[in-house]
Amino acid sequence: MTKLPLEKLERLIRTQVTLATKLRLAPQSRAHKETVGRWAANPQSSYLAQFHADEEEGEANGGAH
Repeated sequence: MTKLPLEKLERLIRTQVTLATKLRLAPQSRAHKETVGRWAANPQSSYLAQFHADEEEGEANGGAH
């Protein structure tokens, strides 16, 4: 394997990032601006957090799920 000079490697990485964005391969390119705003304004809890909340609620109600 050949070693690339740092400047050339940096240029290749920048090109890759630019192409990923232009081709909508980057996560920020896939989401619509308004949708991202809604997600930030109303964050959803993760599945695991919801699972634990349901378990705690079940224990508070006498162990019934």
